[in-house]
Amino acid sequence: MASSSPSSASSTDRPNKILLLGAGELGQAIISSIVEHPIFTDIKGSTLTIALRPSSLENPTDAQKALQTSWLIKPQISLHGLDLEATPLASLTEFLATSNFTTVIHAGGMTSIEGTYTKLARAVLDAKVGLYLPWQFGLDYDVIGPAAGHGLFAEQCGVRVLLREQTRTKYKIISCGMFMSFLFEQAWGVVVKEPPEDGQGRERIRVRPVGGWETPLTVTTAEDIGRATAEIALTAGTRDKPDDSHVAVHRDVVFIAGQTVTYSELADLLASVTGKEVIKDGSWTVGYLSAKMDEDPGNKLWRYRTVFGQGIGTAWPVEGTLNDDKKWAFEGIGEWLRRCWT
Repeated sequence: MASSSPSSASSTDRPNKILLLGAGELGQAIISSIVEHPIFTDIKGSTLTIALRPSSLENPTDAQKALQTSWLIKPQISLHGLDLEATPLASLTEFLATSNFTTVIHAGGMTSIEGTYTKLARAVLDAKVGLYLPWQFGLDYDVIGPAAGHGLFAEQCGVRVLLREQTRTKYKIISCGMFMSFLFEQAWGVVVKEPPEDGQGRERIRVRPVGGWETPLTVTTAEDIGRATAEIALTAGTRDKPDDSHVAVHRDVVFIAGQTVTYSELADLLASVTGKEVIKDGSWTVGYLSAKMDEDPGNKLWRYRTVFGQGIGTAWPVEGTLNDDKKWAFEGIGEWLRRCWT
Protein backbone atom coordinates (compact mmCIF):
# COMPACT_ATOMS: atom_id res chain seq x y z
CA MET A 1 0.00 0.00 0.00
CA ALA A 2 1.18 3.52 -0.68
CA SER A 3 3.28 4.85 2.18
CA SER A 4 5.19 7.89 0.88
CA SER A 5 4.10 11.36 1.90
CA PRO A 6 1.57 13.17 -0.33
CA SER A 7 2.27 16.61 -1.77
CA SER A 8 2.26 19.47 0.73
CA ALA A 9 0.15 22.60 0.54
CA SER A 10 1.76 25.82 -0.67
CA SER A 11 0.85 29.44 -0.02
CA THR A 12 -0.49 29.82 -3.57
CA ASP A 13 -2.88 26.85 -3.45
CA ARG A 14 -6.59 27.67 -3.77
CA PRO A 15 -9.42 26.08 -1.75
CA ASN A 16 -10.84 23.06 -3.53
CA LYS A 17 -14.59 22.45 -3.44
CA ILE A 18 -14.88 18.78 -4.41
CA LEU A 19 -17.93 16.74 -5.36
CA LEU A 20 -17.48 12.97 -5.15
CA LEU A 21 -20.16 10.81 -6.73
CA GLY A 22 -20.22 7.29 -5.32
CA ALA A 23 -19.06 5.81 -2.03
CA GLY A 24 -18.43 2.17 -2.80
CA GLU A 25 -15.06 0.46 -2.52
CA LEU A 26 -13.24 3.12 -4.54
CA GLY A 27 -15.28 6.06 -3.27
CA GLN A 28 -14.49 5.20 0.34
CA ALA A 29 -10.79 4.94 -0.49
CA ILE A 30 -10.88 8.34 -2.20
CA ILE A 31 -12.63 9.90 0.81
CA SER A 32 -10.00 8.54 3.21
CA SER A 33 -7.16 9.82 1.05
CA ILE A 34 -8.67 13.27 0.49
CA VAL A 35 -9.47 14.00 4.14
CA GLU A 36 -5.96 12.97 5.21
CA HIS A 37 -4.20 14.93 2.46
CA PRO A 38 -2.34 18.07 3.65
CA ILE A 39 -3.52 20.11 0.67
CA PHE A 40 -7.11 19.47 1.76
CA THR A 41 -6.60 19.81 5.51
CA ASP A 42 -4.27 22.82 5.46
CA ILE A 43 -6.09 25.08 3.00
CA LYS A 44 -8.93 26.98 4.64
CA GLY A 45 -12.21 26.71 2.75
CA SER A 46 -11.63 23.30 1.15
CA THR A 47 -14.74 21.10 1.22
CA LEU A 48 -15.83 17.63 0.14
CA THR A 49 -19.45 16.87 -0.78
CA ILE A 50 -20.28 13.17 -1.08
CA ALA A 51 -23.23 12.48 -3.39
CA LEU A 52 -25.19 9.37 -2.41
CA ARG A 53 -28.41 7.82 -3.60
CA PRO A 54 -31.29 9.43 -1.66
CA SER A 55 -32.30 6.02 -0.31
CA SER A 56 -28.86 5.65 1.30
CA LEU A 57 -29.48 8.88 3.22
CA GLU A 58 -33.16 8.40 4.03
CA ASN A 59 -33.05 4.71 5.00
CA PRO A 60 -29.41 3.74 5.50
CA THR A 61 -28.36 0.30 6.64
CA ASP A 62 -26.47 0.12 9.92
CA ALA A 63 -23.20 -0.08 7.99
CA GLN A 64 -24.10 2.92 5.81
CA LYS A 65 -25.18 4.93 8.86
CA ALA A 66 -21.89 4.19 10.62
CA LEU A 67 -19.92 5.31 7.56
CA GLN A 68 -21.93 8.48 7.14
CA THR A 69 -21.52 9.36 10.80
CA SER A 70 -17.75 8.84 10.61
CA TRP A 71 -17.52 11.13 7.57
CA LEU A 72 -19.58 13.91 9.13
CA ILE A 73 -17.18 14.15 12.07
CA LYS A 74 -15.04 16.17 9.66
CA PRO A 75 -16.52 19.70 9.39
CA GLN A 76 -15.36 19.99 5.76
CA ILE A 77 -17.52 17.03 4.67
CA SER A 78 -21.20 17.15 3.74
CA LEU A 79 -23.60 14.61 2.21
CA HIS A 80 -25.99 15.23 -0.66
CA GLY A 81 -28.74 12.99 -2.01
CA LEU A 82 -28.47 12.54 -5.78
CA ASP A 83 -29.81 9.86 -8.10
CA LEU A 84 -27.34 10.34 -10.93
CA GLU A 85 -29.05 7.96 -13.32
CA ALA A 86 -32.53 9.46 -12.85
CA THR A 87 -31.56 13.15 -12.81
CA PRO A 88 -32.05 14.89 -16.19
CA LEU A 89 -29.05 16.54 -17.84
CA ALA A 90 -30.39 20.08 -17.36
CA SER A 91 -31.04 19.55 -13.63
CA LEU A 92 -27.65 17.94 -13.13
CA THR A 93 -25.93 20.81 -14.92
CA GLU A 94 -27.79 23.36 -12.79
CA PHE A 95 -26.81 21.55 -9.58
CA LEU A 96 -23.13 21.50 -10.54
CA ALA A 97 -23.12 25.12 -11.69
CA THR A 98 -24.98 26.62 -8.72
CA SER A 99 -22.96 24.61 -6.19
CA ASN A 100 -19.73 26.11 -7.55
CA PHE A 101 -17.76 22.87 -7.36
CA THR A 102 -14.16 23.27 -8.49
CA THR A 103 -13.63 19.51 -8.92
CA VAL A 104 -15.94 16.60 -9.73
CA ILE A 105 -14.82 12.98 -9.21
CA HIS A 106 -16.99 10.12 -10.44
CA ALA A 107 -16.52 6.88 -8.50
CA GLY A 108 -19.92 5.45 -9.34
CA GLY A 109 -18.71 2.10 -10.65
CA MET A 110 -18.97 -0.10 -13.73
CA THR A 111 -22.66 -0.96 -13.35
CA SER A 112 -24.13 2.44 -14.24
CA ILE A 113 -26.86 2.30 -16.88
CA GLU A 114 -25.98 3.23 -20.45
CA GLY A 115 -25.67 6.97 -21.00
CA THR A 116 -24.78 7.86 -17.40
CA TYR A 117 -21.08 8.50 -18.06
CA THR A 118 -21.88 10.67 -21.08
CA LYS A 119 -24.58 12.63 -19.26
CA LEU A 120 -22.30 13.44 -16.34
CA ALA A 121 -19.46 14.47 -18.64
CA ARG A 122 -21.78 16.80 -20.55
CA ALA A 123 -23.13 18.28 -17.31
CA VAL A 124 -19.61 18.90 -16.01
CA LEU A 125 -18.62 20.64 -19.24
CA ASP A 126 -21.85 22.66 -19.46
CA ALA A 127 -21.45 23.75 -15.83
CA LYS A 128 -17.86 24.82 -16.55
CA VAL A 129 -16.42 22.81 -13.66
CA GLY A 130 -12.69 23.44 -13.33
CA LEU A 131 -11.47 19.83 -13.05
CA TYR A 132 -13.11 16.48 -13.83
CA LEU A 133 -11.92 12.98 -12.96
CA PRO A 134 -14.36 10.69 -14.81
CA TRP A 135 -15.14 7.04 -14.18
CA GLN A 136 -12.38 5.73 -16.44
CA PHE A 137 -10.65 3.73 -13.72
CA GLY A 138 -9.59 0.62 -15.56
CA LEU A 139 -8.03 -0.22 -18.89
CA ASP A 140 -6.32 1.60 -21.74
CA TYR A 141 -9.48 2.31 -23.74
CA ASP A 142 -7.52 4.24 -26.38
CA VAL A 143 -5.78 0.98 -27.31
CA ILE A 144 -8.81 -1.29 -26.81
CA GLY A 145 -11.16 0.86 -28.88
CA PRO A 146 -14.96 1.20 -28.92
CA ALA A 147 -15.73 -2.05 -30.78
CA ALA A 148 -14.07 -4.53 -28.40
CA GLY A 149 -16.33 -6.85 -26.43
CA HIS A 150 -19.34 -6.03 -28.62
CA GLY A 151 -18.99 -2.33 -27.78
CA LEU A 152 -18.40 -2.89 -24.07
CA PHE A 153 -16.32 0.28 -23.72
CA ALA A 154 -17.88 2.35 -26.50
CA GLU A 155 -19.29 4.89 -24.07
CA GLN A 156 -15.99 5.19 -22.23
CA CYS A 157 -14.25 5.90 -25.54
CA GLY A 158 -16.96 8.42 -26.42
CA VAL A 159 -16.45 10.28 -23.15
CA ARG A 160 -12.76 10.62 -23.98
CA VAL A 161 -13.64 12.12 -27.35
CA LEU A 162 -16.08 14.53 -25.68
CA LEU A 163 -13.48 15.69 -23.18
CA ARG A 164 -10.73 16.03 -25.77
CA GLU A 165 -12.89 18.18 -28.04
CA GLN A 166 -12.94 21.01 -25.47
CA THR A 167 -10.36 23.04 -23.59
CA ARG A 168 -12.38 24.81 -20.87
CA THR A 169 -12.47 22.03 -18.28
CA LYS A 170 -9.28 20.34 -17.15
CA TYR A 171 -9.57 16.59 -16.70
CA LYS A 172 -7.48 13.57 -15.82
CA ILE A 173 -8.11 9.94 -16.77
CA ILE A 174 -6.66 7.35 -14.40
CA SER A 175 -5.84 3.94 -15.89
CA CYS A 176 -5.26 1.44 -13.09
CA GLY A 177 -5.90 -1.96 -14.67
CA MET A 178 -8.25 -4.31 -12.85
CA PHE A 179 -9.24 -3.62 -9.26
CA MET A 180 -7.30 -6.09 -7.12
CA SER A 181 -10.40 -7.28 -5.25
CA PHE A 182 -12.28 -7.99 -8.50
CA LEU A 183 -9.58 -10.40 -9.66
CA PHE A 184 -10.45 -12.60 -6.69
CA GLU A 185 -14.24 -12.33 -6.92
CA GLN A 186 -15.76 -15.81 -7.20
CA ALA A 187 -18.18 -14.54 -9.85
CA TRP A 188 -15.29 -13.42 -12.06
CA GLY A 189 -14.22 -17.05 -12.16
CA VAL A 190 -10.48 -16.61 -12.63
CA VAL A 191 -9.49 -17.47 -9.05
CA VAL A 192 -11.97 -19.79 -7.37
CA LYS A 193 -11.83 -21.46 -3.98
CA GLU A 194 -12.88 -25.12 -4.11
CA PRO A 195 -13.43 -27.76 -1.43
CA PRO A 196 -10.93 -30.62 -1.17
CA GLU A 197 -11.50 -33.42 -3.67
CA ASP A 198 -12.36 -36.03 -1.04
CA GLY A 199 -14.32 -33.65 1.18
CA GLN A 200 -11.50 -33.63 3.69
CA GLY A 201 -8.23 -31.81 4.01
CA ARG A 202 -7.42 -28.34 2.74
CA GLU A 203 -9.36 -26.09 0.42
CA ARG A 204 -7.97 -25.90 -3.12
CA ILE A 205 -7.70 -22.98 -5.56
CA ARG A 206 -8.64 -23.20 -9.23
CA VAL A 207 -7.03 -20.68 -11.57
CA ARG A 208 -8.54 -20.10 -15.02
CA PRO A 209 -6.52 -17.63 -17.09
CA VAL A 210 -8.55 -15.59 -19.55
CA GLY A 211 -6.86 -16.05 -22.91
CA GLY A 212 -3.81 -18.01 -21.80
CA TRP A 213 -1.18 -18.46 -19.13
CA GLU A 214 1.11 -15.79 -20.60
CA THR A 215 -1.64 -13.17 -20.99
CA PRO A 216 -0.61 -10.07 -18.97
CA LEU A 217 -2.75 -8.25 -16.43
CA THR A 218 -2.26 -5.10 -14.34
CA VAL A 219 -4.00 -4.88 -10.96
CA THR A 220 -4.18 -2.12 -8.34
CA THR A 221 -5.92 -1.98 -4.96
CA ALA A 222 -8.79 0.43 -4.39
CA GLU A 223 -6.82 2.03 -1.57
CA ASP A 224 -3.93 2.84 -3.89
CA ILE A 225 -6.24 4.06 -6.66
CA GLY A 226 -7.84 6.33 -4.06
CA ARG A 227 -4.43 7.64 -3.02
CA ALA A 228 -3.51 8.51 -6.62
CA THR A 229 -6.93 10.04 -7.29
CA ALA A 230 -6.72 12.31 -4.25
CA GLU A 231 -3.20 13.43 -5.15
CA ILE A 232 -4.18 14.25 -8.75
CA ALA A 233 -7.44 15.94 -7.77
CA LEU A 234 -5.88 18.11 -5.10
CA THR A 235 -2.75 19.14 -6.99
CA ALA A 236 -4.48 19.73 -10.33
CA GLY A 237 -7.52 21.30 -8.68
CA THR A 238 -5.69 23.83 -6.52
CA ARG A 239 -2.78 24.86 -8.71
CA ASP A 240 -2.60 26.76 -11.98
CA LYS A 241 0.32 24.62 -13.16
CA PRO A 242 0.14 21.14 -11.61
CA ASP A 243 3.02 18.72 -12.11
CA ASP A 244 2.25 16.80 -15.32
CA SER A 245 5.67 15.18 -15.66
CA HIS A 246 4.25 11.73 -14.91
CA VAL A 247 1.73 11.73 -17.77
CA ALA A 248 2.65 9.45 -20.67
CA VAL A 249 1.16 8.69 -24.12
CA HIS A 250 -1.81 11.09 -23.88
CA ARG A 251 -1.24 14.09 -21.65
CA ASP A 252 -4.68 13.48 -20.14
CA VAL A 253 -4.14 9.81 -19.19
CA VAL A 254 -2.30 8.85 -16.00
CA PHE A 255 -1.19 5.23 -15.61
CA ILE A 256 -0.80 3.59 -12.21
CA ALA A 257 -0.14 -0.05 -11.31
CA GLY A 258 0.07 -2.14 -8.18
CA GLN A 259 1.55 -5.12 -10.02
CA THR A 260 1.64 -6.53 -13.54
CA VAL A 261 1.75 -10.31 -13.92
CA THR A 262 0.93 -13.13 -16.29
CA TYR A 263 -1.66 -15.66 -15.18
CA SER A 264 1.10 -18.23 -14.84
CA GLU A 265 2.86 -15.94 -12.38
CA LEU A 266 -0.45 -15.39 -10.59
CA ALA A 267 -0.91 -19.14 -10.10
CA ASP A 268 2.61 -19.45 -8.71
CA LEU A 269 1.98 -16.55 -6.33
CA LEU A 270 -1.21 -18.14 -5.05
CA ALA A 271 0.55 -21.42 -4.36
CA SER A 272 3.45 -19.68 -2.63
CA VAL A 273 1.40 -17.32 -0.45
CA THR A 274 -1.46 -19.64 0.53
CA GLY A 275 0.38 -22.96 0.61
CA LYS A 276 -2.70 -24.55 -0.97
CA GLU A 277 -3.00 -26.79 -3.99
CA VAL A 278 -3.54 -24.74 -7.15
CA ILE A 279 -5.46 -26.38 -9.98
CA LYS A 280 -4.42 -24.92 -13.34
CA ASP A 281 -7.43 -24.88 -15.66
CA GLY A 282 -6.62 -23.62 -19.15
CA SER A 283 -10.11 -24.00 -20.60
CA TRP A 284 -10.82 -20.28 -21.06
CA THR A 285 -8.99 -19.79 -24.34
CA VAL A 286 -9.59 -16.72 -26.52
CA GLY A 287 -11.68 -18.84 -28.88
CA TYR A 288 -13.79 -20.23 -26.04
CA LEU A 289 -14.37 -16.79 -24.53
CA SER A 290 -15.34 -15.28 -27.89
CA ALA A 291 -17.80 -18.10 -28.52
CA LYS A 292 -19.40 -17.67 -25.09
CA MET A 293 -19.71 -13.92 -25.68
CA ASP A 294 -21.41 -14.51 -29.03
CA GLU A 295 -23.78 -17.10 -27.52
CA ASP A 296 -24.86 -14.76 -24.72
CA PRO A 297 -24.16 -11.15 -25.79
CA GLY A 298 -26.24 -9.77 -22.92
CA ASN A 299 -23.89 -11.29 -20.35
CA LYS A 300 -21.34 -8.58 -19.63
CA LEU A 301 -19.04 -10.92 -17.72
CA TRP A 302 -18.26 -12.90 -20.89
CA ARG A 303 -17.68 -9.65 -22.74
CA TYR A 304 -15.27 -8.48 -20.05
CA ARG A 305 -13.49 -11.84 -20.02
CA THR A 306 -13.11 -11.72 -23.79
CA VAL A 307 -11.52 -8.26 -23.68
CA PHE A 308 -9.15 -9.26 -20.88
CA GLY A 309 -8.38 -12.48 -22.73
CA GLN A 310 -7.08 -10.52 -25.71
CA GLY A 311 -4.44 -8.99 -23.44
CA ILE A 312 -4.53 -5.70 -25.35
CA GLY A 313 -4.75 -2.54 -23.24
CA THR A 314 -5.10 -4.60 -20.07
CA ALA A 315 -1.53 -4.35 -18.80
CA TRP A 316 1.50 -2.05 -18.68
CA PRO A 317 4.82 -2.05 -16.81
CA VAL A 318 4.95 -0.58 -13.32
CA GLU A 319 8.02 1.32 -14.48
CA GLY A 320 7.03 4.76 -15.75
CA THR A 321 3.69 4.90 -13.93
CA LEU A 322 2.71 7.75 -11.65
CA ASN A 323 3.35 5.67 -8.54
CA ASP A 324 6.77 4.64 -9.87
CA ASP A 325 7.71 8.25 -10.65
CA LYS A 326 6.47 9.43 -7.24
CA LYS A 327 8.18 6.51 -5.44
CA TRP A 328 4.91 5.40 -3.89
CA ALA A 329 4.99 1.86 -2.49
CA PHE A 330 1.80 0.36 -3.92
CA GLU A 331 0.51 -2.97 -2.64
CA GLY A 332 1.22 -6.06 -4.73
CA ILE A 333 -0.77 -9.26 -5.11
CA GLY A 334 1.12 -11.18 -2.43
CA GLU A 335 0.66 -8.43 0.16
CA TRP A 336 -3.03 -8.10 -0.68
CA LEU A 337 -3.56 -11.88 -0.42
CA ARG A 338 -1.99 -11.99 3.04
CA ARG A 339 -4.07 -9.01 4.20
CA CYS A 340 -7.45 -9.81 2.68
CA TRP A 341 -7.78 -13.30 1.25
CA THR A 342 -5.96 -16.04 3.14
